[in-house]
Amino acid sequence: MIKITRYSGSKTRLLKFLPQPPEGTRRIVEPYAGSLAYSLNSGLPFLAYEINPKVAAMYDWLRYQTSSSIAALPEPIEKVDIRSYGWSEGQNTYYQLNGCSTMLGQLSSWTFYPQHNLPKEKTVQALSYLANGEVVCGDCHELYDYRKEDFLFVDPPYVGTSANYIGGEESYHPEQTREFLDRMPKGTWAMTYSSRPKEFADYQCRVLCKVKVPNIRKGGTTERTEYLFTS
Repeated sequence: MIKITRYSGSKTRLLKFLPQPPEGTRRIVEPYAGSLAYSLNSGLPFLAYEINPKVAAMYDWLRYQTSSSIAALPEPIEKVDIRSYGWSEGQNTYYQLNGCSTMLGQLSSWTFYPQHNLPKEKTVQALSYLANGEVVCGDCHELYDYRKEDFLFVDPPYVGTSANYIGGEESYHPEQTREFLDRMPKGTWAMTYSSRPKEFADYQCRVLCKVKVPNIRKGGTTERTEYLFTS
């Protein structure tokens, strides 16, 4: 299983429950790149969109890495603010998602905690797969045009998430995804989401699985139901 980061919204744990791309698929498209869990484990060429420039910079940085450069990445032996190293934004983001703060997978801390180990082996495994795809820094709703033999794996942000998904400090809203998917031919996409917003009421839906996830605000874990939506 290919996994680059401990991204908090990663769907890596859900891969065994997710549908395979339809026969004849030549390219995977992830409108919301995130951890790229589906694309990197599909074995197919991919196109992904990431509106968070920090995450997009990380994937751009990784494209120029080798197995040797990943193996040589320093892992501090005491807590340290990684900004003191003067690294690129892409490398900083890689460290933030994999080793900064006690609650991994966030971009809110710059302090590296030495009890965390960078996923170097998994990252090296991913390098050849990253070379077989493209991560575009930008808004999928505006930039993507459907191409025959594309299959879309759609994993939108959570409702109310504010992370420059649509620019400025605005939050993500499900109608954005609804308008986007309604432009796609039927049977060309599958979407996971942790709730059933009214905007998705017309789509076919079933419970995909239940997973334990970190409770970022209160600590510990909480159970989350993941749903699978299709056209």
